[in-house]
Amino acid sequence: MAEENKDENNKLEPQPKNVKPSDEDQELISQLPPEVRENIKFHLSSFRAGGYPNPLVEKLTPEHIAEIISNDRQEDQNRYKYAWSSRFFRAFYVLMTLACLIFLIIFLKDNDSALLIKIIEYVIVFCGGLGAGIGYGKNFMRD
Repeated sequence: MAEENKDENNKLEPQPKNVKPSDEDQELISQLPPEVRENIKFHLSSFRAGGYPNPLVEKLTPEHIAEIISNDRQEDQNRYKYAWSSRFFRAFYVLMTLACLIFLIIFLKDNDSALLIKIIEYVIVFCGGLGAGIGYGKNFMRD
C-alpha cells in the first residue's frame, strides 16, 4: 500500500522543464532529411514551457530602465494635470450654467412667470435625462 502511494506521488510531481532527448532520439533525428529535421525541431520547441523569450530583454540596460521609469513618472504627472484641468472646467461649466439660470429667474420673475416655469420644466427634464444617461452609461460600461 505504501508503494502504491509512492507511485502516485511520483506521477503527480512536475516533470523538469528542460528535458533533453535521449541519445537514441538524437541519432534518429540526425538521420532525417534537413527539412524534416527543422520541422520537427520547430514543433518540439513550441511545446517547451514559458514561451519564447523576448529578444529585446537581452539588450535592456540600466539606462533603459531609468528612462522607462522617467517616462512613466512624466506620464503620471501629465495624467494628474489633465484630471485637474478636466475637473476645473467641469466646475466652471456648472457654475456658469447656474449663473445663467439665476439670471433668468431674477429677470423673468416679475415680467413673464409662465415662460420662467416652462424654462425651469425644461431644465429639470434635461437634468433628469442627463442623469439617466450617465447612470445607463456607467451600468453599460460595467457589464
